[in-house]
Amino acid sequence: MRKLTLSVIIIALNEEKNIEQCLRSVSWADEIVVVVDDRTTDGTVEISQKYTENVYQRRFDGYGKQKQFALTHTTGEWVLNLDADERVTGELRREIEEKIQRKEYDGYHLYFQEVYLGKPLVFRKIGGSERLFKRGKGTFTDADIHERVRVQGRIGLISIPIQHHSAPTVTKIVEKFNHYTTLDAKALRDAGATFSYMKLFLSPPYTFFERFILHRGYEDGFRGFIYAAFAAFYHFLKHLKMWELERNDVSVSSKR
Repeated sequence: MRKLTLSVIIIALNEEKNIEQCLRSVSWADEIVVVVDDRTTDGTVEISQKYTENVYQRRFDGYGKQKQFALTHTTGEWVLNLDADERVTGELRREIEEKIQRKEYDGYHLYFQEVYLGKPLVFRKIGGSERLFKRGKGTFTDADIHERVRVQGRIGLISIPIQHHSAPTVTKIVEKFNHYTTLDAKALRDAGATFSYMKLFLSPPYTFFERFILHRGYEDGFRGFIYAAFAAFYHFLKHLKMWELERNDVSVSSKR
């Protein structure tokens, strides 16, 4: 049996508008494993099955656990972790293939390039995490949001970013913000963080400055302004939801 070099894992929930382009961008990989949330009601499963036989439906119990499940079904020497709204360009494919042939590291950090409201932002490298790693060297955290891979060994860097198509419309941005800020606020509270007026009022303007000035959002014109403004609003909403959670906790305690 031919030894598989690269497995790609993807998790998805109602992603029929994204999943095909994601799968097409990694159709060159030796193996693709897709785990679909069992609440999915659109054509995600059928589209995925056109590209791989390794399609599983599973009850969602956290992003980290969902991806760890996908990881256990891979057989390749290397694993690339993607989300359904992400794409691997030809440039990135070539660098990935080059890096895994060298075998200098046990995992690689990849950045993102935001494709925002239909067009890539000027600032190419944002955030990122260890997305490519040797199978057996990496495991996912159990986090409900912002899950990461813990890689045992040396971490290298890949220079070409993953394209992230997270914001096709303003409506989609608002929908995702409402979902993810709720998860973020709960995760922070579970980690022992408390609501802070200072963070509520200072974090948003700093975030706007970082995205619009330091990340050169101004070069994208009005789209850059929207990107920076929404990033700032995300932090405001996250901290406001922390305030709401604490207020509800006090209200419940006072009724006992």
